[in-house]
Amino acid sequence: SDQERLQQMDFEAMSAEEIAAAKREIRRLVLPLDLRRTRRNRPDPNGPITDLRRTIRASLRQGGELLGIAHARRVVRPPPLVVLCDISGSMERYTRVLVHFLHAITNDRPRVSTFLFGTRVTNVTRQLRHRDVDHALARVGTAASDWGGGTRIGHCLVEFNRRWARRVLG
Repeated sequence: SDQERLQQMDFEAMSAEEIAAAKREIRRLVLPLDLRRTRRNRPDPNGPITDLRRTIRASLRQGGELLGIAHARRVVRPPPLVVLCDISGSMERYTRVLVHFLHAITNDRPRVSTFLFGTRVTNVTRQLRHRDVDHALARVGTAASDWGGGTRIGHCLVEFNRRWARRVLG
């Protein structure tokens, strides 16, 4: 099928029509990441956990009378996702389609952080949050001034670890 053929094709060999078809498929793509249980609880009248703190607070509002037992349930949410994408000149043929993929992920899931690097690291998470893909890509292009230039991978990874890792990987 056309979809299977697009999965195996190299971006360099694609025509403009095939790239447009690949971008349409990317918009429909969903990451199959499981939800993770957090340490936090949320109130739930049918939850399996007895919420002692809420029960005591409610009883104090009633003058110490215990009228009901509060329950809670563990909060589940998708794990955070951090993406580092190389936008140097050697990766230029892949970068455009990959940024479309990053736009789809960023708008589909919460807690996605996206960074582009060439000669420096650029956080483009906010730029990719715009719903219109063309507008978002235009904003990413202006934010990443080193697009299609050289690459300093080691320096960029050190910079990411110093400036961003503690904030986004926690």
